[in-house]
Amino acid sequence: MSLSLFSLIVLLGAIQALLLGITLLFSRAHSRLQQYALAFFMLILAYNGFETLNWSTNTNSIAFQFFTFVPIFGLGPCVYLYIYSFIYPQKPARIKWYFLPVWIMLALRVLLWTDVWLFLHGHGLRMHPMALDTWYGAFAEPLSVVYFWIFMVRTLLLFRRFTPANTHLPATEFTMARRWLTAFVWNMAVLGVMWLGTIVMPRFWPAVYYWQYYPIEIYLAFFIYWIAFAGYQQIKIVYIVQQKAAATTFIDSIPEADIQRCMTALEYAMEQDKLYLDPDLTLQSLAQKIQFNPKIISAVLNQRMQKGFNEFVNSCRTGEAQKRLLDPANKHLSISGIAFDCGFNSQATFQRAFKLHTGCTPKEFVQNHLQKQEN
Repeated sequence: MSLSLFSLIVLLGAIQALLLGITLLFSRAHSRLQQYALAFFMLILAYNGFETLNWSTNTNSIAFQFFTFVPIFGLGPCVYLYIYSFIYPQKPARIKWYFLPVWIMLALRVLLWTDVWLFLHGHGLRMHPMALDTWYGAFAEPLSVVYFWIFMVRTLLLFRRFTPANTHLPATEFTMARRWLTAFVWNMAVLGVMWLGTIVMPRFWPAVYYWQYYPIEIYLAFFIYWIAFAGYQQIKIVYIVQQKAAATTFIDSIPEADIQRCMTALEYAMEQDKLYLDPDLTLQSLAQKIQFNPKIISAVLNQRMQKGFNEFVNSCRTGEAQKRLLDPANKHLSISGIAFDCGFNSQATFQRAFKLHTGCTPKEFVQNHLQKQEN
């Protein structure tokens, strides 16, 4: 097998992505969602690189033909979940449904290759398996682009919420994370535009041996190099292997008396001063109010109270919302109105936090209370 310059670039990128994906997959990370989302993202890119190498060198391995357009459906969800993990400490609901198209496409490939086997043994469908494979590719390829852009739009909207108020990261780490994620998200947007171009361009210019894929595959290869070197060596955000250990080491250096004073101050700030009613409350503003270092507060919340800053504040807001929803004096208020009065700055955040802490939606919570009263 002779390698052209294009094939060599793709091969090195695929190997780099494979090694980084495996390393992330088996690393000890503070956020499992963040770890696995980026790990599977890299593994999908690795598979895509090896698949490109397969057709660009005329290897035509059956292993890659079997999984045609299967893993790529997981790319969009992985990007979205990776960004999500920087903002919310808990997993999103129904996460398994994000990857449903991957399993559907896999099932279709299994059926197709079953038909190939039956066809070779004198059975199978009336339509030739090659015709079925062409039909599969005709709808699977554009559908994969559409599915990626569905999650890309969700990612862009979600990324707008990555602000100091919506994360427990200290200022320095937030600045680094923001810089890294901005570059990551926009690179994904560029990838999405180029990917869309591979579908649209052949309709205007006759494609000659998949030439429209060459630019995007080279772009992906250099994107992988950038993640591996710029992301890991310079920004230290891709790998968050030592984050939990570092936090544990830091809290061990804090006197127990100071930890207890911090916990008492946090409880007083929420129960008596009700600082959570301020929708613009941040870790830094809370630290100024209770006169504690933000890093100490973050360590106490994460290591002693087992909560991130957002989860801690939203749990207080949710408790307040429960009281107000059951108060007859608030019957004239809408659920959204109560949510905003309790410090939430969006209906979506309120609904998500309320269900996380109570197991039901605000409407179901009120209905359940009314049913108990009737009984």
